[in-house]
Order: sequence, then structure tokens, then C-alpha cells
Amino acid sequence: MDERIKVLHIKRRLSSDGATVAELNLASQLKDRVRFDWVLESEEGSQNDWAYKFEDLGSKIFYFSFQQSGALARQKEKIKKYYSFFKTEKYDIIHIDTDSLERVNVLLLAKLTGVSCRIVHSHNSQSEGGKLSRNIIIQKILRKLMGRWSTDKIACSEVAAKWLFPLADCSKVTILKNGINIKRFRFDPLKREKARKELGVQDSFLIGHVGRFSKVKNHNFLVDIFYEISRKDENARFLLIGQGDLEYETQRKVQKLGIEGKVTFLGVTDSVEDYLSAMDVFVLPSLFEGLPLVTVEAQTSGLPCILSDAISKETKITDETRFLPLQDGPVCWAAEILSMKKEGNIKIRENAWKKIVDAGYDIENCSEELYRIYQQKSRYVPDIHREVI
Repeated sequence: MDERIKVLHIKRRLSSDGATVAELNLASQLKDRVRFDWVLESEEGSQNDWAYKFEDLGSKIFYFSFQQSGALARQKEKIKKYYSFFKTEKYDIIHIDTDSLERVNVLLLAKLTGVSCRIVHSHNSQSEGGKLSRNIIIQKILRKLMGRWSTDKIACSEVAAKWLFPLADCSKVTILKNGINIKRFRFDPLKREKARKELGVQDSFLIGHVGRFSKVKNHNFLVDIFYEISRKDENARFLLIGQGDLEYETQRKVQKLGIEGKVTFLGVTDSVEDYLSAMDVFVLPSLFEGLPLVTVEAQTSGLPCILSDAISKETKITDETRFLPLQDGPVCWAAEILSMKKEGNIKIRENAWKKIVDAGYDIENCSEELYRIYQQKSRYVPDIHREVI
């Protein structure tokens, strides 16, 4: 009999985005005590290439597809399906990881069907939902309803908390940092040498980026930055890790600028830590973010990081992290990145992980904090940690 605490998460898909990675880190750490089940709002297997990672941990995955095309008809179909699901599948805890406001109806249905603990977890600083949830007036209403119908509020940063939850609720928000496996992402000179040889950049200045190809990650601007860098440093190379809807468009721009021989599109990899060790500078010019997990990983590897000032300042952990306004343009960004080209920083990189631990990003501590929330709200406590609640 599976006596783990059952927690239901809801998402459109499971992929290499920061929120999914953060949840996988937590699920891996708590696998003997918590079962992370998922409702995915897409066809089975469609863009859910990370689902098997959770299934390997014992998670159940439920796939919801919606046939209606009209907005109103689709909402009715969604309400009916979720209502039936909550009445059939019994969960004490629903945990909604959201960078959108459009799951407020699911939150209400969970409340009406008796789900006693309804957690809303903010991972961003703006909505990535549809046009409706980006309307300022509608957004204000939805934020208020999110706060009212949730029983527990979590955010990955102060900025993410202030975006999703009304100001009156911010004092009730638990800041749960996106923890990582520190040991995995520590700088490794052997991995650096191997990865750079694989990429053919042994003697090059390697600028890197990790992120899905979507509007918020600002790849168009990234390519402009590297174009300016390549004009000043013929030995510079650019590594892009990730996949997404705008990948082909980005590749076309690289070809148009004539720099395809200096840019590598790596796709998705399970060894991102090897390539972080291989990089010389990490760049993330996002249009907005909560507290991107990849920046914690990059800083753990001791990488100098250049980030847009639209990203929360809480992201800065090491002294090698700097923020620039997007308005400064690609020429200014290129100059700043080139100024960070230096030798003899291996010792700094090897010791950077200690600052990440001191800042509270060790996954062991973060997962225990989340488990305490689950344990307090659940009727079920695993045998290995059974106590009177």
C-alpha cells in the first residue's frame, strides 16, 4: 500500500522549463514520502517529454484534452471534466504551480469538491497566460480570487509573491527558494575540458544561455548581442541550450547574420551542468522572470552572469552577477560581456557553490520546508516519518 502523501499538480505540459525542473528536484528529494501526481492539459505524450521522469518516481499522470474550440464551450468542458475528476480522485492537497492566472476556475472547483489544502505557487513576475489574463483589470480580479480560494500561498521570490498575490496577502506567502542539487552543479574542470572538446571550442571565449525558445527569454535580443560580440572577438562562440516554438525562427536569424558557424544549438540535455562548467559567461536577457532556476545553477558553477534588470534582484547570489537594462541595447550588452573575459578565475569558480549553500538554495533544506507544509495539511503521514498531527 502506498502511504505517501498524495499531492496533485496541474500544468499544461512537463518540459525543461524552470518550474518543472524545480518540482522534479523536490519530487526526487521527497520520493519516499510524497507522491507528485499531475494533470496535464494536453494530448498524452504531446510535448510532455519529462512526464516519464516523474513516473519513474511513482507519480500518476492524468492527461486532459479538450475538444471544444469556442472559448465559452471549452471552459464548460474543462469545468465538467475537472469537477468529475475531483469527485472521483480524492486528494487532500492540490498544488498549482502557475505563471498564469487562468487556473483560477480549477482552484474554485477543488474548493467546491472538498480539497482541503489548495496551494498556489508563483514562479514568475508576469502572466504568460492568454490575452484575458494579461488584461490589467481582469488580472486584478483573478489575483484577488486566487488569494481568496487558495489556503496556502508559496512563491519562489518576493517579486513572484507581489505579482500573483494581492498586497494584503503578501505577508501570508511562504518564500520557498528553488533549491538545486549543489553537488551536481559545482564547477568541474574535467567536465569543462570534455565538453569544450566536444563542442570544438577549446580555445574560444564561450558565451552560453539555457532556456526554452519563447518570447519571454528574448532570443532575438540574445542573437543581436552575440553578433556584436563576434564583430569584436573572432574567437567568441555562442551555445544555446533548450527547445521551443521560436527555435527555428532563431536559427533563421543566426543564418541571416552569417554567424551560424559560431553558434551551437544543443537542444535539451540531461547534462546541462557539464556545459555550464564549459561556459565562460552566462547571459539571460529575459523580458520578465520570478527567480529563474538556471541562474542559481549557473552561479553554483561559478559563472559570471549578465541578466536583464527585469529579473528579480534576489537572483544575485555571487559577486560575479550583474544586471543590465534591455534598453541599453545589444552593443552595450556585448561590451559588458566582453569585459568579463578574463583568465585565472578557476579558484573563484571552484568555491562559488559555498555562497549558494549559504543563501539557502540547497535542495535538502528546501524540500524539507515544503514537506512540513504538506505534512501539516494531510491526513496521511508515511510510516517512516509517522507522528501525531
